[in-house]
Amino acid sequence: MHDGVAMKAGKVSLLSNGIPKLEGKLYDVTLRVSAELTDIVDEVLASTVESDDAYAHLPTATAHDIREHITFTGELWFRTLLTGEDLTPKDFATIQEVGRRRANQGIPLSSVLRGFRIGCLCMWRAFLRGAGEDREVRDGLLFAVSPYLLQHFDKLAQGTSAAYLDEQYQRARWKEALRYELITLVFRFPDDETRFRKTCEALSIDPTASYVAAVMDVSMPEVPPDRIEHEFDQLLLAIAHSIKADVKVLVRTIHRGHLVVWIPSTRGDSVLITDGLMQTRAQALIRFIPGISRIGVGLANTGAAGWAASMEEGFKALDSGHSTKGCDACFMYSDVALYESVLKSGNALRYLDSIIERLAHEPYLLQTLAAYFEHGQHQKRASAALKVHPNTLNYRLTRIEEILGATLSDANWVARLAMVVRLRGL
Repeated sequence: MHDGVAMKAGKVSLLSNGIPKLEGKLYDVTLRVSAELTDIVDEVLASTVESDDAYAHLPTATAHDIREHITFTGELWFRTLLTGEDLTPKDFATIQEVGRRRANQGIPLSSVLRGFRIGCLCMWRAFLRGAGEDREVRDGLLFAVSPYLLQHFDKLAQGTSAAYLDEQYQRARWKEALRYELITLVFRFPDDETRFRKTCEALSIDPTASYVAAVMDVSMPEVPPDRIEHEFDQLLLAIAHSIKADVKVLVRTIHRGHLVVWIPSTRGDSVLITDGLMQTRAQALIRFIPGISRIGVGLANTGAAGWAASMEEGFKALDSGHSTKGCDACFMYSDVALYESVLKSGNALRYLDSIIERLAHEPYLLQTLAAYFEHGQHQKRASAALKVHPNTLNYRLTRIEEILGATLSDANWVARLAMVVRLRGL
């Protein structure tokens, strides 16, 4: 192991494994510097925190883990130089485990690699301080130790980086599998609340939170099939940014040719408040995100069955094509909820049909009623839309009251007649 290869400059030789063979004063300086490892670790840690925000506010356990790793890396470096022994498989296994931990701790890979560069620089400064003005030692450091220092830390950085990326890949596949399971529960096993809760918790999603389904018409005409999933991921990021939500708590799928995104409501908000917020969000998505042309929004609900119900409501809202909130591409289930309940009642339908039949005997009455409600029961605007004199409109409304025995100032009759207009539109 001590058969060296002569250096062209300086008096340091290389061992057969490429590690510098330290002798004399250079060995003594290295030994002295190794005794200062705690101070070097402090310098590395302080420089890293100062230069990278990713390390500025770490949990105590994570910060302690990073300090231990810097110490371990320094010990490896000095052990290698002082003994001439290369890194062992056990050393590499430890380095790779650190890479996987950093991925799970959420520290960016760029920050992890910056830490290695800072560590290398701080180590080199410690050696220069140790060498002082001794030219022979400086030459040994310059021509033998510094090239190996870069090589050594680059090897550690590569091992860490490979493990980090592999962990990210495995986690992404695992999370994708969990999201698929979550969607399967919503579609096929909505009553399995235990599996729903466990799957949500594994994805860091609150299983008790209310979620709203937004059903979207999305156009991606020039995207090749192998890029569709990537494009949907990018679209989800844009949606999260637009509504100021963490993309991790959004859940998406493709169903019946539409993009379905479940969005959490704010805890404590009522269904009414959530519906108003979602209407604003949906309109913003249509305005600012290219490719989204129409959105149907369900009502907030909880659990797998609630998610499924909200999605079906979103589809019904979209299919109704009816919007009363100032956006001809945003359709809220709350606008058709009463109408939906009436459609499920045979007696209610027969009653409303009888109103339509009574009014259909006289021309323009149903048309007049439709214009009246379409313009918010504002007689002047309704008469202008119908191109009739306000007195004519007033006569027709009075005639409707006479035929039905109704009073248009009665909220109950207003609700019935508004429903009649909806049924006639169908």
